[in-house]
Amino acid sequence: TYPITWNINYKGPKKYAPAIIRIDPDENAWLLTQNGIFVCNKKEKKVTHIYVTGSSHDSLPSRSIEAGVFNKYNNLWLSASNGIQVYDWKKQTVLATHNIKFGLPSMIVKDIQADSSGKIWANTLAGLALFDPQKKIWRNFNRFDGLENDYLDWNLFITADNKIAI
Repeated sequence: TYPITWNINYKGPKKYAPAIIRIDPDENAWLLTQNGIFVCNKKEKKVTHIYVTGSSHDSLPSRSIEAGVFNKYNNLWLSASNGIQVYDWKKQTVLATHNIKFGLPSMIVKDIQADSSGKIWANTLAGLALFDPQKKIWRNFNRFDGLENDYLDWNLFITADNKIAI
């Protein structure tokens, strides 16, 4: 076990459950929780709490992280109740923010996954969204495209050959 270092400015409850665990390219565990992000750094043998919310460019979208995934470009894509942010996990800065203005069908993203080509898939409360990082555009799918319904509040799974299960 490693000691947890809470962010000095964090005033919320000292809990980190429930959590989603993601592994970065350096094989460190990231716990995405309702109270921020905890990074278990194997090299330094400590757990660091990332909790900076607000309107600055480096702020997390919210203290409550719904989902997250590392894509093949080594960015951490985070979702909360206010869209998606692309996070540079090495520099701990926000690279981009995605919301309705930029093509998401809903601000509420319940799950986010990356396929083997680096594209991002997101389950939202208004359908399925696909982001192509090369073209920098979102494509949205809903019941008019064959989905059973638009309200997708469960997990998304992508197979090794990029087939989607929702």
